[in-house]
Amino acid sequence: VFKVFLKLVDELKCGKVSSEDTLQVSGYLKKSEYTVLPTVHNRWVSLHPSFGLVCWCDDEKLMKEFGSLDKIELLHFGELTDDEKEMISVKLPLLMHSLGIPTFSKVVTREAIYYGLMDSSSKASFVNWVLPYAQRYIYYEHPDTYAKLKQSGFYNLSHLRVVVVERLYYKNIIRDLSVASEKRLETTTFLQNENITLRHLETFKLKFDPTPKLVGLI
Repeated sequence: VFKVFLKLVDELKCGKVSSEDTLQVSGYLKKSEYTVLPTVHNRWVSLHPSFGLVCWCDDEKLMKEFGSLDKIELLHFGELTDDEKEMISVKLPLLMHSLGIPTFSKVVTREAIYYGLMDSSSKASFVNWVLPYAQRYIYYEHPDTYAKLKQSGFYNLSHLRVVVVERLYYKNIIRDLSVASEKRLETTTFLQNENITLRHLETFKLKFDPTPKLVGLI
């Protein structure tokens, strides 16, 4: 299967396979009878909703956080060498996106866990003051990051709600399947939708994670 995908990638690059061809294949894969995708559960599936969530692993470390993944159909590429595993992250993402097969990291989101709700008035005033300047800096200096933040809704600063807490953590979850990671990680700031949750600190400076899931304040 891995070699078939690699061949498709190479043929796309040289023009033997067109984007219209990949769209046609994607359409076939959405049919329930087109079970040509092998999974780690030793099953053959298609992208039809009856097979549940089908994706491919782009982050083994993240995947291991979840322990059992019985509710997810992860594609099985066979026994691969280390070089072949590296090729997956380099060559397959664009093809998989074209076929409508998401990465594991894309189906995972983060959920905040906090303790000790505190008065947020002073932090809210500071954040509301500094973010427009930070937004302008990111727009000019890091346009790709700004685009991702804009997609997440972060650019709509006037609606931002600040919450200050004593202790703040997050855990990775797959919301559609009600599946949660077996561990939680400490953080100083968590941004989700129109809420930014901050751990109480005396002094901090603003820095940005290129992914719009977290904005770190330390």
